[in-house]
Amino acid sequence: MSARQFGFAIGVALAVIWAVLGFLVLVAALFAGIVGYVIASAVEGDLRGAFDRLSRSRP
Repeated sequence: MSARQFGFAIGVALAVIWAVLGFLVLVAALFAGIVGYVIASAVEGDLRGAFDRLSRSRP
């Protein structure tokens, strides 16, 4: 394997790792938003309504 091929392989590996980490950050942000929404609804005393709104399917 030449140095150019090795550099290309390392670059692709870093790009894949960066993409996976970005996806994990997105999932963590969505989870944190849902948890925050449920906590805010619980503080307001409307916990049952919060779960109804989260689980309601939209046509």
